[in-house]
Amino acid sequence: MRIKSLLLTGVAVMVILTAEAGAASAEAASAGDAVARHFATAAPFAEATARTAQNVVITEVQKGKRNPNKIAECYQAQGGNCTISQSVALQATVSSTVGVSFEMVNAQLGNSYSKTLTTQISCSNNLAPRQYLRAYPSGDFVFFEANGAKGTAFLPTGIQCQIEQ
Repeated sequence: MRIKSLLLTGVAVMVILTAEAGAASAEAASAGDAVARHFATAAPFAEATARTAQNVVITEVQKGKRNPNKIAECYQAQGGNCTISQSVALQATVSSTVGVSFEMVNAQLGNSYSKTLTTQISCSNNLAPRQYLRAYPSGDFVFFEANGAKGTAFLPTGIQCQIEQ
């Protein structure tokens, strides 16, 4: 009887682990969808008002996410060196059905972010023919709940440059 019990427990654990692994990859795909949905509907944070949610709970932070909206690019039809060098101001954005202030989200994260990040794009690379050097905002993608509603925020921390076709 002990062996049967252990085997059944082992099988149950295996099933749970398999279900958790499936859930983890479903969550990863869902997180990618959440990023795309966020940038399709996001707006800069509004100033706090009397209608602003009073309780914000951070449920997840994904560090180093790339905003899909490019802010600069360089193209070389024949190939060669490409350089992007310019100053930009990047805005924190929010997507939520309830009013959430930047200050409330930032306070939950230890006040370590800026509502507007002014930074320098400095990218240079040798490109093959018909390649682009593109610059994108990067930052931390935040999932939160406020007044029973879920929302997302993008808090810029810098720039990511990459070569694309």
